Amino acid sequence: MKALQSSIKIGLISIGLLLIKLMPLIDTASGILTPVDTSVFNIGQIYRLLVFAVLILLAIKNNIKRNLYVLSLLILFMIVQCILNMNNVMQVIIAWTKLITSILIFITYSSLIEKKHLSIKRIYDLLDLWAILYPIAFIIPKLLGIDIVASYDSTTGYKGAFYAVNEISFVLSVVVMYLIIRLDQNLKRKYIVLLVLNIFCIILLGTKSSLLVVLFFGISFVYRVIFIHKKQVFKRWFILVSLIVAVFIGWCIFYVQIQDIIQRLLWQREYASASNFDFLTSGRIRRIEQGFLMFTENPLYILFGWGLGLSILHIGIEMDFIDLLFGVGIIGFICIMAIYSIFYFRRCEKNYWNNLALLTASILCCFAGHILYYGQSGMALGVLFLFLFINKNDKNNRIIRNYTE
Repeated sequence: MKALQSSIKIGLISIGLLLIKLMPLIDTASGILTPVDTSVFNIGQIYRLLVFAVLILLAIKNNIKRNLYVLSLLILFMIVQCILNMNNVMQVIIAWTKLITSILIFITYSSLIEKKHLSIKRIYDLLDLWAILYPIAFIIPKLLGIDIVASYDSTTGYKGAFYAVNEISFVLSVVVMYLIIRLDQNLKRKYIVLLVLNIFCIILLGTKSSLLVVLFFGISFVYRVIFIHKKQVFKRWFILVSLIVAVFIGWCIFYVQIQDIIQRLLWQREYASASNFDFLTSGRIRRIEQGFLMFTENPLYILFGWGLGLSILHIGIEMDFIDLLFGVGIIGFICIMAIYSIFYFRRCEKNYWNNLALLTASILCCFAGHILYYGQSGMALGVLFLFLFINKNDKNNRIIRNYTE
């Protein structure tokens, strides 16, 4: 019996990781098929329900009390919200499954790593595969003649066959953060090539948030090459120069697209924004006051929110922390933020790159939105937190090398 249970657990671990690895291909297929025939059931929804079910089973089989407490708390709050929103139960359940999936990814797989049921190499393999598949997922629609613009108010930017611009922007940002951190730790040519390819995807996408992530992490990498690292200096400088040359070549190849994106951003700043902050948040701050008025008009909203995923029925700020507060109320907001905070501050090493990645993800959640309880970006956030759990600082690099080389 124990052997059977062990086999089931190992099978669930592998199935769950495989499903997460396939996210770029599933979402590409969903984006290609859904616009062709609106009667086709969304592949992405089926896929995420399957991921959710596997993670639930894995959490139960793993039988870690703290994880089961977290899962029980989240499901209990989801039930309360369903009772309070009987006319919109499905929307609430869908939003909660996406949020719970994101959290289960890092609390469940981190526990499996701690119990030595899972090697950290498999997490690196997952992110390495994403770094390969997302550039491919951008190229395939181009070859098929599916040229989907990324901006709703212009003809600039390109998002492949992915449906949600903000979500794919965050996923690519996570991949770029991972690749820069890995390149800083492990000077391998594959990370240079994959980093350049994913940066090209971000340039084609043309969103402010992802471009700023590239700039922010790029500057951090240069800073560490110049001022921090004392070993393999020549190799690090060679990599830095190679990246600069690659970016320059990419600039030349995509010059027209880049100029279009720059012109769009300049137009938005000049004619569609009241201030620099308004420009950086794409006008989201204009909706905050009205949102707070609607949120505070009902005492139940203040305590339990108006329903996760129901912003469209009220007002969507598109700034995750505020939308989360409005959606789940003060009680739910404190519980969910506590889960993320306790996991990071108790179970992750607070080193340079981890702190920078957490800060960047928090800023994107705060000002760009479409992350915490969304499909692609929510799963990417879960994987990012899982990476922060396994990522060790320079003093422990031998641990990283033992698993990756």
